Amino acid sequence: MTDAYSDAPQEHGLELMKDTDLERIVLSARQKGFQVNTHAIGDRAVSRALDAFEKAGVTPSDRFRIEHASMVTNGDLSVFARLGIIASIQPVFVGEYSRWADDRVGPSRVHWVLRTHDLLNAGVILAAGTDYPASDSGSPLDTLYCAVTRQGADGKPERGWYGDQRVDLDQALRMMTAGPAYAAFQEKDSGALTVGRYADFTVISADPYKVPSSELRALAIRMTVVAGHLTFDSAEH
Repeated sequence: MTDAYSDAPQEHGLELMKDTDLERIVLSARQKGFQVNTHAIGDRAVSRALDAFEKAGVTPSDRFRIEHASMVTNGDLSVFARLGIIASIQPVFVGEYSRWADDRVGPSRVHWVLRTHDLLNAGVILAAGTDYPASDSGSPLDTLYCAVTRQGADGKPERGWYGDQRVDLDQALRMMTAGPAYAAFQEKDSGALTVGRYADFTVISADPYKVPSSELRALAIRMTVVAGHLTFDSAEH
């Protein structure tokens, strides 16, 4: 954290790597053609990762990404977009963050937490996943529900947590499909159902576009197909 935690004035979090070491590793990896994916949660960690990427000359074609990107300052939104850095986020964390983020970071910074809508508006590419088993839920349907409602997988808080960061259903689905495919350099094979791509798809119990957002987490998985092969069929379970 750039500034200390609101409920722990002497604590800024753990710094596990010096800037010089981070910059050296990022530059070396890029020179060797590796895509760098950096775990960063606090605002200072995110800024340091972005700084290291920029010093290494990263461009959008490199598709470097930051895992979690849980706290992003206003200034760093544009850096994400300019460098083409992918924000790999986990919407289900809204459940955990809603329980303690206000106390931990305080009112002046809490709007930086899991700012999904702001990232999209800034032109940042998002890849959404579950982070299971570290998160509240490993269900992709919960991921969808949390992104659209800003409620945790348990349906709380009832009115949503900072509802201005909700995204619509179409945006959420793209974050979960096209986003991860692009982040993995697999957009020609996955991320959408078109001729020439793998037949990767999931059949669910109802059309998510036709049910209220409050009922998205009540949907059920009926079938899963990966590269044209049936990998799950609810009728057999």
